Amino acid sequence: MNIAVSNFLPNKVAVKTQMGHVVLDDTTRNAMVGKLTGLSNPYTQPRHFAAEIRTSLSVIGANAMMDIHDFATAPDSPAVMLIENLPTDPHLPPTPLDGVLTHTARSYVGEAVTYGLGKLIGEPIGYTTEKDGDILHNLIPAQGAETMQSNRGSKVFLNFHNDSVYDESGWFHTYNADFLVLYGHRSDPKRQAETIYIDAKTICAVLSDEDVELLRQPLFQMAAPSNFTVLLNNGEKIWSRLGGVISGPDNAPEITVAANGTRGTTPQAEEALQRLKAICDLPEHSVSVRISAGQALLINNRKGIHARSTFEPTFGPDERWLLRANIRRDTWAMRQRKTDMWNVYV
Repeated sequence: MNIAVSNFLPNKVAVKTQMGHVVLDDTTRNAMVGKLTGLSNPYTQPRHFAAEIRTSLSVIGANAMMDIHDFATAPDSPAVMLIENLPTDPHLPPTPLDGVLTHTARSYVGEAVTYGLGKLIGEPIGYTTEKDGDILHNLIPAQGAETMQSNRGSKVFLNFHNDSVYDESGWFHTYNADFLVLYGHRSDPKRQAETIYIDAKTICAVLSDEDVELLRQPLFQMAAPSNFTVLLNNGEKIWSRLGGVISGPDNAPEITVAANGTRGTTPQAEEALQRLKAICDLPEHSVSVRISAGQALLINNRKGIHARSTFEPTFGPDERWLLRANIRRDTWAMRQRKTDMWNVYV
């Protein structure tokens, strides 16, 4: 279905998603390096690693700490934040294209930064259906997966979405992450890959009032995430129970969209959904970042949706390599999903 954007935006002013921005000075960055080296292996000793991180966070400085705190807690704060001039790993090995990490001669500075930022905004956790329950995820393009709607893809646009988690209740945005941390070990060699973000407040401001009201109705279904369908359901899609795409108060709306597929169950609902998607495709309403080494992007996974542009992978030793952490503000609400693994949930 092709929707002409110009036909449904009368009387709407231009609105752009706002992005917070923190740039650390060199003194702070160097102090962080001193605190974040010599730590335990985060993949084999995650509990020890987490305990060591907790004693090392104050070096980031009061101003940055306040900005990050506001990002995590203030309803009216920008829903995405870029942090620059972060420490990098001085002994980073070639990008592990086979997914096998090299643990020799590693200081895990990038992992420490990723986890540490996660602790400032909530609790980093793992999910059994994502990267084998790892709390820190290595996002690397995979050969043979170039056209997948997942973080392993590269040659197709990764659709606007929230990161979601399969849930037997039929709604996949209940126990998912509240925030994501994306940290750059390496950018893609051709500097093509962009992470794009648009918040629900912007979308609702541009859409007609009638479309927003439709999108609030329980007329939509979300597909379960691709990692669940591929690993545990033989590739067959599972659709959620009916729900709304937009929820919450008008001045602080929440949005729910699935990368693996979202559909309206009436013609009017589907048309409103297509108009929402058309707005997301207009760069004047979104923000985008080509994440470089030493940068981190903090993403509110409820206030807005994110996407990733296409890029041409080289599959060489300097291939794109990001770290990701899923962050929850409240783990008590998902206590029934706790596994025997430390800080890992179904």
